[in-house]
Amino acid sequence: DMRHMFINHTDFVFDEVFGELVGNDDVYAATARDLVLSVAQGASSGTVMCYGQTGSGKTFTMSSMYERVASDVFDYVGASASVSVCFVELLGDSCFDMLNAGAPCNLATGADGSVHPFPCVEVAVSNADELKSLVDMAARLRATAATGVHDGSSRSHACC
Repeated sequence: DMRHMFINHTDFVFDEVFGELVGNDDVYAATARDLVLSVAQGASSGTVMCYGQTGSGKTFTMSSMYERVASDVFDYVGASASVSVCFVELLGDSCFDMLNAGAPCNLATGADGSVHPFPCVEVAVSNADELKSLVDMAARLRATAATGVHDGSSRSHACC
């Protein structure tokens, strides 16, 4: 809750670690591009997650990822393909549909182990600009709170 000190030791394994001088194009190329192309070719889903200290630029980096994903998806599948998007916020143990004014939704596990938000609005988009605009609008609705680092820190995870 960013008001009470909580210390917990956990070990993590990372696919990549980037320094502060690495640009967003390099981060995208090393982490998400192949995953995006795999999904565009028919893989069921993919996840990119940024982890780091408050104020380290995770939201900034993921915002640039959305732009690159939108461009690559439509470059690969073309304008005639059917592309839709949903956008949920995971906050603690709760899930919210950001394309439905933050309405609560549940997470359901499919027979194949995949996780799907339900009920959740899914919006068809016809080009990269529409996709990026929709994601930007949903991202602005995410929960934020003041921290010791800055006034508008994201307090949740976004899944698109």
